[in-house]
This record gives sequence, structure tokens and C-alpha cells, in this order.
Amino acid sequence: KYVLLVNYKKDKPNRYTPIGGSLAYRGKDYEAFLNEYDATKDKPNNDLRLRMSIKNRERFEEWFATKQDRESSPVRELIGLLIF
Repeated sequence: KYVLLVNYKKDKPNRYTPIGGSLAYRGKDYEAFLNEYDATKDKPNNDLRLRMSIKNRERFEEWFATKQDRESSPVRELIGLLIF
């Protein structure tokens, strides 16, 4: 189960974000990962802010649930938000 927050920015409607921000991809080949899910990244870094076809959603969710090759905790992002 996941807790997502709704993003109410007018320029980005209908978007959801995990508490603390995005989780990072930790695998060896991010570009191959993107190609596997026919996804494009929203940011220039290796996080999991992606756009992909709905046809790949279920397979992506199955991979996400394994917790392999990704951060499994929002602690890094939460610490970054608390330190200013």
C-alpha cells in the first residue's frame, strides 16, 4: 500500500506524489529501465518521477512492490525537507 498526496499546482493537474518526494532508482542501467516500461523521466536525475503508458502500469506496480533497484523508504527525502 502507498500513501500519495495530490499535487494541486495549476500547471500540473492530476498528479500524485509520495510523502517526502520521489524515490530514487538504484539499478545499474536507468535508461534500460525506462525502455523496459516505455517510460520517460520528468526530471534529469534517476528518480521515479516517470511518464508511461497505462498499459505498463500493472507490470510497473509489480516491479515496485519487489523493492528491488529502488529506494524503499522516504527518509532521505524527508531529511532533505527538514534540513534548511
